[in-house]
Amino acid sequence: MFKIKMIATDLDRTLLREDKTVSNYTRSVLKRCMDAGIKVVLATGRPIRWVLEYLDPIPCDAAVYHNGAIIFINGEQAASFGIPHEDVKKILPLTPCGRAYVEINDILYGNEPAEDIWPGIPLTITDFSDKLPKQNADKILFPMQTLEETAAVEKLLPNNYYIQLAENTVGMIMHRDANKLNGARFIARRFGIDLSEVASFGDDYNDVAMLGGAGYGVAVANAIPEAKAAAKFICGSNEEDGVAKWIEKNAIFP
Repeated sequence: MFKIKMIATDLDRTLLREDKTVSNYTRSVLKRCMDAGIKVVLATGRPIRWVLEYLDPIPCDAAVYHNGAIIFINGEQAASFGIPHEDVKKILPLTPCGRAYVEINDILYGNEPAEDIWPGIPLTITDFSDKLPKQNADKILFPMQTLEETAAVEKLLPNNYYIQLAENTVGMIMHRDANKLNGARFIARRFGIDLSEVASFGDDYNDVAMLGGAGYGVAVANAIPEAKAAAKFICGSNEEDGVAKWIEKNAIFP
């Protein structure tokens, strides 16, 4: 048993089943954590609207959205790490396939339809010369499927930004301070918790740093090899309520 003071978990293919649902059992374990004073943090690359509109409420104390570009604590925005409009204009032409998408103020903008990537997700079509607010972007997305593609774009990015492959579908370009580990660290400090007292859960490239940086990094059984290598523990798959079962077995409840 471990003295865990905070849980930080990815959503897609980690906490969520393949049909994007969360079992009543998993919900009950997360609620039990909160009742016991163990902070629960959702750490996702997804936007705020998706989590709020497409998922039934999941018990939590804080959330990391857009991989760490936006951080909420107790329902209030606590921090943001965005891409200034001037840099957005420099980065958009770097797309290798001509398609690009930008998240600004929880609205997705793109120069082509994106049903093949995000079925049913609202999209504002623009050629980026109009409709794009002159505000910080949370992230920029280029359709791509390989690490070789992301590496090629990485070489062209300004120093303050990085690109990361997600679900072998898109490359996410973000500010260097926008990552799940920094988000978890920021929230833990607010709650007076050390990273050594955090259990993190994930499955993909954007979870690797958080899995390696937390005191108890746990990769789900369906995780990519890089995530498993970074983790200290492996739990059951997302289809088996692996996260909740690991917590119930290893966390110390009063």
